[in-house]
Amino acid sequence: MTMRKKLAVFMGAGALALAASTAHALETDQMYYGIDVGNTDYEATGGGVTAEASSTGFRLRLGFPINESVNFEAAWVNQGEGDVDNGGGAKLAADGLQFSVMGLMPTGDNMNLFGRVGLYMWNGELKDAGVFSGTDDGTDIFFGVGLDYSVSDNMDIRVEYDIVTIGTTVGTTSTDVDANSFGIGVSFRQ
Repeated sequence: MTMRKKLAVFMGAGALALAASTAHALETDQMYYGIDVGNTDYEATGGGVTAEASSTGFRLRLGFPINESVNFEAAWVNQGEGDVDNGGGAKLAADGLQFSVMGLMPTGDNMNLFGRVGLYMWNGELKDAGVFSGTDDGTDIFFGVGLDYSVSDNMDIRVEYDIVTIGTTVGTTSTDVDANSFGIGVSFRQ
């Protein structure tokens, strides 16, 4: 196991332990749920070759505040399927589960700037016009920054940019896939 993977597992275990230890103190009316829609830009580099793709996807998320400055979120992400530029019909897709801890900083009335760090347990697929198909999965660290605006006591609007580098193997070639996403979403509280 690489140092990067060990760090990811350690961070994930720590975040889950923190969430579990504080969950009993939370009331269910503090929980929120939401959906984001956005664009993912893929850039795969490996073996001296670079391939790019773009797709539209979504994220379904559930979160709760640990305190006034920290939230925990779990989400299912479908990053969509994108056509690889100059790929002769090749398509690239990813989906998976995300677990993250968010730090919140108020920036004005009804507005919070946030940063997040978490684990992305992903499944990826590369299809090449019926000739080649490959799948892989793994766990990698992701980061995000964004802005939440409270429209009402029960609804927020969110914009966010997430960064993740997926380490994978295509055939026998080690490949890094940057899957960076920009999205807009809405959150609801009870």
